[in-house]
Amino acid sequence: MRDTDKAKDREWHTGMEFGYSAMETILSALVPGAGAAVGMSRKVIDHLKARAESKEARRVEEFCLALLRPDNGNPAPGDADGEPLAADFETLLAALISDLEDEKADYYATFAKRLARREIIKDHIRPLIFALRELTLREINALQRSYVATKHKLIPARGPIYDPKLPTKVPGDPDFYGRRVMEHRGLTSGDQLTQYGMRFVEAVCSIEKLTPAAIGERVWATDCALISYEMDTETWNLQRLQEDLIRLRIKAGPIIAPQRNLGSSLGRNFILLAGPHFERMVRYKTHLAKVLQGSLVVAVLLPGADSALLQGLTITRCIEGLSFDNLPDLSQAIHDALLNELIQRERRSKNSLPT
Repeated sequence: MRDTDKAKDREWHTGMEFGYSAMETILSALVPGAGAAVGMSRKVIDHLKARAESKEARRVEEFCLALLRPDNGNPAPGDADGEPLAADFETLLAALISDLEDEKADYYATFAKRLARREIIKDHIRPLIFALRELTLREINALQRSYVATKHKLIPARGPIYDPKLPTKVPGDPDFYGRRVMEHRGLTSGDQLTQYGMRFVEAVCSIEKLTPAAIGERVWATDCALISYEMDTETWNLQRLQEDLIRLRIKAGPIIAPQRNLGSSLGRNFILLAGPHFERMVRYKTHLAKVLQGSLVVAVLLPGADSALLQGLTITRCIEGLSFDNLPDLSQAIHDALLNELIQRERRSKNSLPT
């Protein structure tokens, strides 16, 4: 071996020793006593050194840097029994080094923090480590999206339901193996994340990764049903309004024209659009009044509608002077009326609580 190669080898081994010492120190700082519990013995260090290459050394360095980054804690999936074991950390580090993707170092670091805090159920530690190593970054991201979708009302890119884009079930597709791994490991069932799958995501993802913003998605501000008795003439405009309200994070739908008592299945927020053809609304006004009773109702009087139509109805706020011709302004007025009223109600509710 040339002198330059020997020097590089000594430098690399020194770096590895520093990396493992740093990791033990970091874990001790994060969780008192965790460094001692890890017990990075010479045997473990030598074992991992023998397997590591320069690329793996860089990965360990990234892992240590990720451990140094502060976090706000994670949703706790359950308490582990007993102290973290050195063998579990050895297994985790061996999985990190043998993993094909450098980009997953941050997920391993989060898992190490959770392990040091004893926040992972003991019987789940090894299976979760194996799952972390076996899944690709893309597949972990799909599980992450699915988790966030179960916790938040995400706005779908298209259609009525948000799609977390789990790997396909079609044999022969490049993503088919990843889907089989998810199901084989018990992380998913059908198109849904299992409770165990949720614990996996909580174990490997920092709290910052479990927000809608982290996956580039938005959340509905509120939802409401659209009421109009002029669907035969205004169907297209009502659909345009629905689509434009999505821009403002208002989930508007379904579009209904109550002709009987509907119960409470439609929620408690309504947009009532009254136009010039009001005969049907007058005919079914008794049923409409029962549907709206006790709800937040934003009424929109379109051109040609008479304000007398609203007599006898529970109306929270009323919008006049706008039409479908200036749709963005109409949508914004509806958004402002709904959100302002919801904010005021929340404040009143907080003020009414005993101090």
